[in-house]
Amino acid sequence: MKKGKTDKRIIVRAHYDTVANSPAADDNASGVAALIELAYLLKNTAELNCDVELVFYDLEEAGLYGSRYHAKKLKQQKADVVCMLCMDLVGYYSDEENSQAYPVSGMNLLYGTKGDFLAMVGRAQDTKLITEAHKIFRETTTLRILAIPAPKGLDALLSRSDHAPFWGEGYPALFFTDTADFRNKNYHEKTDTWDTLDYGRLVQVPVGLYHIILAIDAAPLN
Repeated sequence: MKKGKTDKRIIVRAHYDTVANSPAADDNASGVAALIELAYLLKNTAELNCDVELVFYDLEEAGLYGSRYHAKKLKQQKADVVCMLCMDLVGYYSDEENSQAYPVSGMNLLYGTKGDFLAMVGRAQDTKLITEAHKIFRETTTLRILAIPAPKGLDALLSRSDHAPFWGEGYPALFFTDTADFRNKNYHEKTDTWDTLDYGRLVQVPVGLYHIILAIDAAPLN
């Protein structure tokens, strides 16, 4: 944890467990690597207002047990969590047409068919946070990012990662992902190996989150 001047807290996480027999390069060694790089970026940053807590969760694949425990404990402690940022599968990209699928018909007309972007998903009530975080990421990286408000009726689909328990406890949270099996056919397979990742784009993820953290710390975006 990087201590700040106040008791307010920003949490950034990545899960380090995987399913059986998968090397887990994208799911979720990519998120773990981004979180480690983020720690390096924060190391020499001047003192912030908020505590920034970097968390590596276990048992995400088994039912989000690590994040469920953490979110519930923070709520019991009445912790002042300003925002939670979740990275899960952030390293797989494609510039080919029709490489990107979606859970809802017609989304391809809005977002395109190339899997060349990082998705940032948030709740409708966190519109200001989504808008400002999207703007900051675009201004500070070369990675294409799409801000996607969580569609109604897709609660189960959008609750597959560790941001969901924080939403459940009423905390603002943003989910950063390459959209998993909507793009990456290696998801949960033996073929999820290091050589399938796009490192030029992956390296931009912690940079963007670093600048989002600085903005949230300066003035909460919700």
